[in-house]
Amino acid sequence: MSNLVVIPGKMEDINKILNKDIKGIILGVKSLSIYPLELDIDSIIDIKNNTDKKVYVIINKMIHNNDLDMVREVINKINDSNIDGIILYDVGVFNIIKKMNVNKELILSMEHLNASINSHLFYKKRGITGSIVTNDITYNEVLDIKSNTGMNIFYMVYGYEKTNSGKYNCNVYLVTDKTLDPVPDDNKFETELNYEAFIGTKDVGGKTEDGTFMPSYDETNIKEDADVTATISSKNKEEIVKVNDKEVTDTPSKDQPWYYPNPEDKTKVAKQYPFDTYDNSTDNGMVSEKVTLTSSDDKTSEQNVSIKWPFRIIDKTYDPETPTDDTKEVTVTIETNLPMDPDKVPEGWTIVPDTDNHKISKTYKKGDKVDEDVTVYQNKTGNSDKTHVKYTWPGEQTDKSVANKAFSQTGEKVSLALIIVVIAIVAAIVINKKKNNLTK
Repeated sequence: MSNLVVIPGKMEDINKILNKDIKGIILGVKSLSIYPLELDIDSIIDIKNNTDKKVYVIINKMIHNNDLDMVREVINKINDSNIDGIILYDVGVFNIIKKMNVNKELILSMEHLNASINSHLFYKKRGITGSIVTNDITYNEVLDIKSNTGMNIFYMVYGYEKTNSGKYNCNVYLVTDKTLDPVPDDNKFETELNYEAFIGTKDVGGKTEDGTFMPSYDETNIKEDADVTATISSKNKEEIVKVNDKEVTDTPSKDQPWYYPNPEDKTKVAKQYPFDTYDNSTDNGMVSEKVTLTSSDDKTSEQNVSIKWPFRIIDKTYDPETPTDDTKEVTVTIETNLPMDPDKVPEGWTIVPDTDNHKISKTYKKGDKVDEDVTVYQNKTGNSDKTHVKYTWPGEQTDKSVANKAFSQTGEKVSLALIIVVIAIVAAIVINKKKNNLTK
């Protein structure tokens, strides 16, 4: 957000200005300000209640004794409201504010009497949090005051900004660090691009690297990939009326896939990118789209939509899964969420027909060693994933630490062997007892 605080010149300009990329506005209070636009304090409070931008009230006319009751009434209402701060000129007004224990930003507007670090420190010790400095000091002096006081320094920049209904008075920079923000160029139409990734109703998120969005996937359900929504917003709240020279409507169509996600807010447009539209050998799980946007003022902005789904193995099957003595061969199939590179199929493996390079298989004969690492590569990208394939034929020894002659794995013979062992143990116990009795 820009650190620009604006002084509106007309009532009808206020809403337009608040929709700009600014920090806030300064409004003169009726009978206590010398600004062209003066509003009663209740109206200013209503404006603040309807915006998240900062709203400052300025009291900068020459205050007479008969104005003091009005000053107290206005300050009391400000103190009970959401108004962010008071800009004041008269030291008497400051004295009233201190006696009333007002908890607001207090900004001094005695420009020509407050042009040094020491003068700012004097008022800071007494509760002033910021000041509007004179234009008669240099840029470096402004930065010195800011860095040595830590106060919010406002630097007046005279000029006009165009609105649909006319012009407003002037701008005020807010110096919050060691630089002054540049004046926003209303002739530029600026937009920003954001992404969302959902699997059903679950927001899985993602990350953006080098301008490319990579959606995440659900670790508990690796076969599913997220659908992505790209949203482009106008930074200065201008309406977007066309995308790629075609008018935008409330619903997407084949002719215009971009639409208003909220029909009442035409500053945002969106487009859906379903995963199953791009999981083919042509797109390879990637989107690269240049988007041209046109504002209601016939200004243009460009965005590059770039999406890349992660490539991975999603399934591995064995046919048959469990071998028998009659099993002569087994076929292993590996499936990926995106197409594999047909030129980098692992040795001995083949592409399964009619699967758009999503599946490869390999058939092993009985007696073949089925124990290998398999690496697969995504089509035309170089991305890869790997898995381990292992299969044990009937009669094969799986644990090399066991003696060569092991018990047969049929249930009947195993049970018989266990019975023999138990009988032998019982017999040994009986014999041992008889020996003990004879000894006695």
